[in-house]
Amino acid sequence: MAPNDVVLNVKLYYGINISYFLAWKALAAGKHHVFGDATTSYSYLPLYFEELGRSNSGSVYHLDVDPVSMKFKRCFFAFEGSLSGFKACRPMLALDGTLLSGKHRGIHLSALAKDSENVNEETDDNWAYFLRHLKTAIGTDRVLTFLSDRNHGILRGVNEICLDCGHIFCLVHLQNNPLHKCRGFPTNFREGIVAKFNACAYAPTKIEFHKKLNELKEYGGAKVDNFIADLPFANWICSYFVGDRHNEMTSNAAESWNSKIKGARDLPITNFIDYIRGEIMININIRAEEGATMTTELSSKVHEQVDQLVQEGRVWVARKPSDHMFEVLCDPTAVVDIKEIVCSCRMWQITGLPCAHAACVLFNNTNEGYKYVDKYYRT
Repeated sequence: MAPNDVVLNVKLYYGINISYFLAWKALAAGKHHVFGDATTSYSYLPLYFEELGRSNSGSVYHLDVDPVSMKFKRCFFAFEGSLSGFKACRPMLALDGTLLSGKHRGIHLSALAKDSENVNEETDDNWAYFLRHLKTAIGTDRVLTFLSDRNHGILRGVNEICLDCGHIFCLVHLQNNPLHKCRGFPTNFREGIVAKFNACAYAPTKIEFHKKLNELKEYGGAKVDNFIADLPFANWICSYFVGDRHNEMTSNAAESWNSKIKGARDLPITNFIDYIRGEIMININIRAEEGATMTTELSSKVHEQVDQLVQEGRVWVARKPSDHMFEVLCDPTAVVDIKEIVCSCRMWQITGLPCAHAACVLFNNTNEGYKYVDKYYRT
């Protein structure tokens, strides 16, 4: 509840007029009565994490305390249910931070994954601390791809700590920059900038990207040109990215999580962490109930997507110059390699789903078409 809600409710139910300030003090007193003192809450963290390790074996946590003042600096925690569940998720993590609004402020840094269906300051040092412990918690058996905004701490942390990982800049955050530079221009012009910028990002081949980029520069002028010049191609363009991006372009999963915990950001620290545990456990229990009927089959949504691609490729003819290479006669001609799971159009590599050219080959020349769909699209 907000103070204004208290003012309205007291008037509605008791017929008494109170000030905003009195309502604000009442809310603070109520939270203190229910959750305890915000400062004292930090002293409960060692016991909380000790119980976490005992009752939820496999969870990872670390408490960083200043050795001189013996005051709390920061902490890291990852629950076992999340760590084990991540093994079945796409090897991608959306990184973001959200400000806490309690007595001692602070910031909550988080990493969010997607399944088959997305501290005091956000400083370089805090992001490095977070990423080091995250790497230890999830292991190095898979090559990860991170999605985030262009926060300096994240950029530096990924480059120094997760050297072998990919890094994608969130397209939504990138769009805001040219829009900001074009303030005062007509709405149609600003919408045109975003449309052409997105066309560049989604272009599957380098030839098509540079064609779209020239169109963007001609349309947007010097302001857009200067922004693009400071943006590494490999971090936002499909055609230049090296690695698996599973058709993801934004860090919306992290933004959604921050929205979900918004109402708890003013709780004392131990209550805040326990609130997160509760939210995660609710989700895990739902997944566990669904697990009774889960299989390794493709979801119905993916089936529909693949079937559409099969229909598109049905009118084409594929020649087989070698055991695993096919030439699809369309305009333009495409080359499909089913051994390497690649197509010259690059859509297969970008999405993890066979493109129309691959569908033409797999469903007209083999009986194992669905086998070539990325495992992370299976239920």
